[in-house]
Amino acid sequence: MTPTIEEYSVLTEFPEDAYKVYFRQRIDDTMDELAKLLGIPQLIPYREKDNSGGLRWKRLEELLIAKKANSGAKLEKHRILALGIFGLVLCPSTTGIISLEAANLFVEYEKTKINPCAVILAETYLSLSHCKKTGKGSMRCCVSLLFIWLLSHIETETPIFNNFLWFDQKPLELFISKEWESFSEDDWRVKLQRLPVSIFNWKAPWMRNMTSLMSCGEKPWVPLIGVIGYVSYAPALVARQLEGIQSVPKTIDIAQFTGVYKGATMEMLESIKQDWNSLLLIKKENGSRNPTVSEKYPEWRDKRVSDMVEISESVGTRRKRVSCEEELREQVKQLQAELKTKEDLRLSLEHQLAEEKAMRKLDEKERDSVDRDRMKAMNNLESLKVINEEKTLQVEKVQYWEELAVKTQAVSSKRLTDIKELKSQLKDVELELVKTKKIVKATKNLRTELNSVKIKAKAMRTKLAKGEVKTEQLLGSQKMMESHNQALDTANNSLSKNNLIHTERIREFQGLRLIG
Repeated sequence: MTPTIEEYSVLTEFPEDAYKVYFRQRIDDTMDELAKLLGIPQLIPYREKDNSGGLRWKRLEELLIAKKANSGAKLEKHRILALGIFGLVLCPSTTGIISLEAANLFVEYEKTKINPCAVILAETYLSLSHCKKTGKGSMRCCVSLLFIWLLSHIETETPIFNNFLWFDQKPLELFISKEWESFSEDDWRVKLQRLPVSIFNWKAPWMRNMTSLMSCGEKPWVPLIGVIGYVSYAPALVARQLEGIQSVPKTIDIAQFTGVYKGATMEMLESIKQDWNSLLLIKKENGSRNPTVSEKYPEWRDKRVSDMVEISESVGTRRKRVSCEEELREQVKQLQAELKTKEDLRLSLEHQLAEEKAMRKLDEKERDSVDRDRMKAMNNLESLKVINEEKTLQVEKVQYWEELAVKTQAVSSKRLTDIKELKSQLKDVELELVKTKKIVKATKNLRTELNSVKIKAKAMRTKLAKGEVKTEQLLGSQKMMESHNQALDTANNSLSKNNLIHTERIREFQGLRLIG
């Protein structure tokens, strides 16, 4: 039983396709793109002291506060918060540090809108595998999501899992609304060892009927890519979580497919990418059924468990097994002590029964009366139990409705405050509307005046055009007059010359007469 891509995609509620997965990119290529997304010139001031590690969240938090004061940096502010979620919650590393690998994942999410659920699942498997192999260490994955997934399967008696409006609500919001008991490591061990089948459920209550991924490419399982490494994932091993029949899965080469990117070849990573281009998806039929197993599965499972025990002994985990055997011996001793106590009690009861048989003949009527009283008392006790259960149920209902009333009152108060703010804003809008109406009225008056001016200007243009025509006519007449005057001047000049000639001729004639 392990988390699946489908379960994590329902829990996280990423809107993207669950099978549009992340593929690792070069870290150096993404740093400049990350700086552009955050609206900063470079990331050097936000990295660790040696400038070779991840991003310090404390410095990014200061940047976030600065961005809040800038109303035009709303998108950058949301991106800084999303980067913090990716690097501190979904794919954590050192406390207070966002690894460059997680930043790479965030950049790819912003660029291509991939779904990070497969990455979160891969990091969970890698962390669990490391802790199991070394026998020590802490989980470096999204532990909170793993915690929610685990409780969804083992805490099925919790009231929120019996909510008939479950599918209209969001799983994460329901988990946050409830306070969960804190368990230590020993408490978890005891809880899981004593887990009864009655409160265990293979299928999570919030899981919907959806398509499930069973394999990729030519592999009978699914290769997962994380931010620090890669790991194999076999959905066929958890068919019961998808309401399927658990049969013997194909696990060829599944154990060898795990590692970190430091020793990985580009050919191997490219083959994973090609595998994800060919997916085997199975759609569940409508309706629900109880999870079952095939006939050969129990035999395969038992053999697998024995093989894993032998492997654990060979790699040096015998010490942990001895601890389990010591615990079992202690439990056997306790059971033997309880058995002895019960045996003594049985002998005592047999002695009392013999005495009662001897006294039965002497006091048969009294015994019948006692039996009747006992039956009556038992009936009364049963009725009291029923009444007590009903009262407990009523108290729980009252508490639920009280909590609901408090929440409703808080929501109502918030809405009243919002209404007051809206009324205040409405008054401001009404004042602005009055001002706008005055401006519109003044604008209309100005438009009317402008139209009248336009009409006058049009009339003036018409008069001006007519004046220009008359001016052109006058200029034409003036030119004709000038030409006529020139002709007259020419004629006058010729007449003057002729007059001078005639005058000279007359004078010559008179002179001739005088001579004669």
